[in-house]
Amino acid sequence: MNDLGRLEDLPADYVAELRALNLVPLWPSLRGVLPPTVPTRQTQATHWPYKTIKPLLLKAGELTPIEKAERRVLVLANPGHTLEKMQASAAMYLG
Repeated sequence: MNDLGRLEDLPADYVAELRALNLVPLWPSLRGVLPPTVPTRQTQATHWPYKTIKPLLLKAGELTPIEKAERRVLVLANPGHTLEKMQASAAMYLG
C-alpha cells in the first residue's frame, strides 16, 4: 500500500457509502498533485509596487480601447514560473 493509499485499497463497501452520499476521498488523487518527495520550489520572491505599475496600467487603457478588448489586464507573473505561464505562484493567478 502506498503512503497516500489508492482508491482500490479502500474497502468496497466504504467506497460505495461515499459514492451514495456524493463524496470522494481526496487522498488517492493527491499523488498526481503532491509528489512523494519535497517538490522543487520555482516561485521566486517578487514584488510589484503599485506606484511602479500604475502608469503601465493606465497606458494599457489608452493603447487598447474597449472596442478592441473588454478587459485590459496586466498579469503579475512570477519569473520563477516563466512569464508564459502567467502564475504568481504554483497555485495563484493574479491580474
